[in-house]
Amino acid sequence: IAAGIIANQPSQSSPILILSENLRAHFLEVGLSHVRIESLYDLYEIYCKSEYGASTLDKLTFELSVLCGNIVLIVDGLDELASLLQERFDLLSFLASIKTLHSQLGTTQIVLTTRDSKLISQTQLSEFGMAHYELLGFDEGDWTTYARRRFRGLPYFESISEKLYKLLSALKLKEEGRIIPFFVDVVSNVLESDFSDPESGAFEMNWKPTPYPSNNELLDHIIHSVVRRELRRHKIEIKAKDVI
Repeated sequence: IAAGIIANQPSQSSPILILSENLRAHFLEVGLSHVRIESLYDLYEIYCKSEYGASTLDKLTFELSVLCGNIVLIVDGLDELASLLQERFDLLSFLASIKTLHSQLGTTQIVLTTRDSKLISQTQLSEFGMAHYELLGFDEGDWTTYARRRFRGLPYFESISEKLYKLLSALKLKEEGRIIPFFVDVVSNVLESDFSDPESGAFEMNWKPTPYPSNNELLDHIIHSVVRRELRRHKIEIKAKDVI
């Protein structure tokens, strides 16, 4: 999205991409005691401190640039920020600050991404005047395309692609037959280490109920299977349920 903005509107809009994973690393280093996010500028200020050590724009200049559409803000991983900061992140005040900016000229451009579709309800989004888009996951055709692009330089291209397809075909997908790309990436990472180190033993999905409290949904089975496999690979004598 950021690259598209630069390519299509080079003189009009400048994108600012705020990655939650970068902020997470920053908070691990400096702590959370000083953090409080109640507005769009609060998030921008923390982002600048994590990247540059200080804010590059004062609040008035930043908000004027945003409401005029000169700055397009992209926040990747809103759910991760909410989970990490919890009560230090006032989500409703944050969204209200965006609505206030947009209501002035109607040219504010902000993109918020989240893997948790329940983080903000449809009712809340409509109240804040925000459009909601749910991206489709990978279907069977996408699995093949993804494997071809990701594994094509590997000597065991055919074998690993076949194993990926077999594993994904066994997943208990929803009716639409799609899977979140993040899951495909997780399984692909494990398979790559399997094929590069055959001595570690093959990765297999375990569909039995987890030996610890969980929803026993797709993600829970993937986590349990990956942890079991890593414990076996590293020869660590700890049960998966104890690690979890």
